[in-house]
Order: sequence, then structure tokens, then C-alpha cells
Amino acid sequence: MNRYIRLKHLAFLTAIAFALPIFSADKYWTGASSTNANVAANWCDDAALTVVSTAAPTSGDDIHLTSGSVAMLWNINDVEINSWEQDGYTGTVLFRTGKLNGVTDGLNNNARGRVYGYTDSSGNRILKVTEDIVLNTGSWTVHPQPTITSNLDAWKNGQGVYRLLVEVGGDFTIGASASIDLKGRGFQLLQGPGGPSSNDCAAHGGSGSYFATKANTIKCYGVISSPITIGSGGRNSGGGGAIKITAGGSVVVNGTVDVSGGNVGSFHCGSGGSINITAASISGTGTLNANGGTGGDSRYDIGGGGGRIAVKVTGAGATVDAFTGTIKAKLGGKTGGNGYGDGSGGTIYLEDASDGAGCGTLIIDNCEGGFASNKVSYDQTTILSSSIFDVTPKKIIFRPEAKAKLDIGGVYNLPEIVQETDSSLTVMGGLEIGATTTAKLVHGMPDVPLMFRGAGATIAVGANGDETLVIGSGQKLYVDNSAQVNGSVRIASGGTISHLSNQSTRMNLNIAGDFTLDSGGTVTASGKGNEKNGKTTNKGGAYGGRGLSGGACCYGSVRCPTDYGSAGDGTSSGNGGGAIRITATGALTINGS
Repeated sequence: MNRYIRLKHLAFLTAIAFALPIFSADKYWTGASSTNANVAANWCDDAALTVVSTAAPTSGDDIHLTSGSVAMLWNINDVEINSWEQDGYTGTVLFRTGKLNGVTDGLNNNARGRVYGYTDSSGNRILKVTEDIVLNTGSWTVHPQPTITSNLDAWKNGQGVYRLLVEVGGDFTIGASASIDLKGRGFQLLQGPGGPSSNDCAAHGGSGSYFATKANTIKCYGVISSPITIGSGGRNSGGGGAIKITAGGSVVVNGTVDVSGGNVGSFHCGSGGSINITAASISGTGTLNANGGTGGDSRYDIGGGGGRIAVKVTGAGATVDAFTGTIKAKLGGKTGGNGYGDGSGGTIYLEDASDGAGCGTLIIDNCEGGFASNKVSYDQTTILSSSIFDVTPKKIIFRPEAKAKLDIGGVYNLPEIVQETDSSLTVMGGLEIGATTTAKLVHGMPDVPLMFRGAGATIAVGANGDETLVIGSGQKLYVDNSAQVNGSVRIASGGTISHLSNQSTRMNLNIAGDFTLDSGGTVTASGKGNEKNGKTTNKGGAYGGRGLSGGACCYGSVRCPTDYGSAGDGTSSGNGGGAIRITATGALTINGS
């Protein structure tokens, strides 16, 4: 009888134990034994730091870093922390979060490729926190990437091995004295899908500056709406890392989140990485940077391409502009120094709660360095290909000197770029329309320079091709090969239409409407024909007429001239003139030159 009663009571007590909630414990970091978070001796159970823990943090615990500067490696798996607080701590927490490595990564048995954290449903190891994260002091970073070769998935998908992946159920606050620093934590030197093969800078969201070969630096990759790719390595510095923050509450940034490419004392830098934030709301006055790496050599100072940033808010009525700080994904360094360079900035995507998925504002960032006056290298652009352009933005903003190429195939209705009456925007960049894309401007007349590259590029002005494309003062329309404008074209005073100084291109502009060249407007291809050959015979170049001092014979068609002019044979002679053909189905009005 007594045995029966005891067993019954034991079963009852066991049922109560299973019904009770698991109470969290406070864990205070000391780093007394090592830098490893999974070592109990590195923690105390009281704020006075007098009671050494007998166990490392486990699910439901509250993490506190309140003093000291001993670095920490968060190497605990499958633990969901209740909260995380840093206030008074001045050290750095190192994370090795990322996707669990598969066989094709070639890193799963390599200690350098080991990842730690809570395993989510996608097979990623992340930092998972139930309630809030508060970083008032100290910094977070991610482990440097191991050597990754081009045959591995970690290279091919652009994600590398380590990315800082954070999921927080409540708020995530980064104070003014705190930072998340992933500068140079992307691919190593010359590694990654945007890495050059020689002495050049790397690409990611934007193209890198070039020193040797342009083709090495225009390999943009990743996506706009939810970027998670890391920056590629240039010749002398690594790319920027990647961070993804998913918060059920608010993200407050008064400090710095920086995923820029690595800076270097010379040149040939890595590209910027990725910042991807989704939260109920965002606010603060801090900084979000995904800039290309900056060189310190005064002779060249050419930098890596800009990275990618996306900020999306989901709470009712929430808007991204509640964050009043700085958001940049610019080209690193200065461009045009000694005639080298001309890379491009990355992408910034901002989505308010009312916009709907993929329908926010896209910003094409710039260089802020100023281009050499004699260089217009539109091969170095922010590439918007079909694999990258995963949004249908309500607005595209070109920051000053920004350049982009839209080449997604088919027909695309461009949203508002900028209207002439919109004084709140300054657009000094350029949009390149690829040969396979028909783009439509449906929100008025943009005062933005356009670049038509490749035969067959088309742009419709207005929903029905019945409006006018205006090239305003200080703006330029470049047309290489043949291009079609469905609508009218007007070159206003101070505007210019031209083609590049390239012997393989000619302007052939077909306009299904009127063409108007206002007084002060210019159509020019002066000096954009055949280049001088450096001979010392000092003979003039020929084309329609023979050159001075017995130059070459005349050539070309009288009725349909399409050829370049020839350069003279003198060592100091200029190039020949370029080739321009404009065909308009409507009226042709010429008051400019």
C-alpha cells in the first residue's frame, strides 16, 4: 500500500515538473579561462562576477557582457538565448554563423569552415534570441573566410562560409558606442564571383575600378531585395562581409553597421558586402555602410565596387525614413586618378510596409569621388540583369554620378526616375538600356542621361510612346550602335547627344516622333573617330576630302555616309570625327549645333 502511494505521488510530481516553465538564468561573461563561450568557467551567475558558472549558457538564458574587453567566440550550437545585453563591455564578439557545409563546399571536414549557432529550418546556423538584443558598447564581427576555390558552392553562390545571421523576436538596438564591423570579412584576395583575375578591383553590387582589364571588374552578382552575398576580393584587399537581421520588433541603429570592402595602403580593393534588415520598424541616426574598399596610394587610389543594402519594414504604417542616419553602398576610393578607374556604386533597396513585397524604392549609389573629365567609361556600371533585378520598384533614384545598366530582356515599365518638376531629387547618373530590353518611361519626362549600348536597344517614352524624352542642361544621351526611341526627343540648352570614343561604335538613333535640338543643345562626335597612328609623316587625314600634304585617298558613301573620319599621320594630330545618324518619323527642328 505504501509503495503504491509513493509511486502515485511520484507520477503526480513528475507531471507538475513537465508543466512548469523553464526559468532563464543570467549569464555574465568574464572570459576568465579562454575566449570560448561554450566553456562554463568563462561565465559567472551573478552581476558582481563572484559566482563562477558550472554550465555554459543554454536555451532560455539571458546573456550579459557588462565589463572587460576579453574577446568571445560564440561557439554554442542549437541554443535559443532569451536576451542579449552589452553595456560596459568594450571587446569584440566573434560569430561563425552561416550555412551548414555540404560535401560540395569541400569545407565540411575543415575546422576553418565550421559554423556554430542555432540550426534553423533552412539549415543555417544562426544567433537566435527570443526577446531583445541591446548593444550599447563593444562590437560584433564574423570569422574571416577560409580559402575558397571557384569549384565550390560557397564561391558559386557568392555566400562564402561565414555570414552574420541574426533572428530576434523583439527589438535589436545598436547604441552610438557600439558597432557591427564586417569590413574585409568577405572573400579573400582575388576570390569570389566578382573577383578580378589580375591587378584590378572587385565587383559585387557595382563594378570595381579597373587598372588593367575592364572585363575583370564588371562581374556584378547577388540580388537587390534580400542580399546575403559577401563581397569579392580585389588584388590587394578582401571583400566586405554579409549580415542578415530579422527582428519581430524594432531595429534601432545609432551606431555603425559596416560591411565595406577592406581598405589597403595601395590600391586594387575588394567590393562591399551585404546588409539585409527586415523588422517591424527601423529608427536611429547611425550608419549603414556597404562601400567598396578604398585604396591609399596617392598615385591611383582606385576602389572596389559598392555592395548591397536592403531595409524592409513590416509593421502597420512603418516607413524606412524613420531612420535618419546614413545609408551608403558607394564605390570605394576615388575614380579617374591618373586616368585609371571608373567603377560604380552598389544598390540600396528601401521598402515601407505599405509598398508591398518588391515594390519599394531602389537607389543606385555613386562614387562621390568625381570622374576624370575625359573619361566616360559606361562599361563600368551597376549591372541590373535578370538574375539581379528581383524587384518592381515604385521609384529608382540615381545618386549623383551613379551609373546603371538595365538588361533584363523583354519589356519593362520603368517607374518614376525623376520628373523635371521634382526639385527634391538630384539626378546626375546614367541609365543604360541593354540590347535585349524594351524599357518604358511611364511617369513623365526624366531629366536623366541615358546610355544605349548594343544594337536593338529600345525605350518608350510614356505609356503609349507619346511623350518626350528631354536631355536637360548638363545631361547627356549616349547612343552606340542602333537604338529606338518610341516617342519624341528634345535636346535642351546645355544638353548633349553623342557616342563613345570607340572605333567599334556609331550612333544610329531612330525616333518614332519629333527630334528637337534647342539653341545651346549639342549633337557631337568630334574627335571620336579613328585614332592617330603616331607616324611622323605629318599628313592630314582623309575622308570626304583628301588630307593636307598628300594624305590618304577619299572613301565612304556620298548618299549614305556612315564611316569615321581618319586621323592625321602627325605625332600630335587629333583623332578623326565620329559617325552620327538620326532618323525621325516626325518633325526635325535644329536650332542648336
